[in-house]
Amino acid sequence: MRKLCLDMVYELAKEDPRICFIGSDLGFGTLNQFREEMPERFFYGRSQ
Repeated sequence: MRKLCLDMVYELAKEDPRICFIGSDLGFGTLNQFREEMPERFFYGRSQ
């Protein structure tokens, strides 16, 4: 289910430049394609 949701976010982001990803703890390589194609809209980490 998580992969399907993240795939949908990626597909929507390709069509709409207003969409960005903000998240953490997704597992290795989950959104590599998003990060590589749209690094300016990919925020991954944790709050302090």
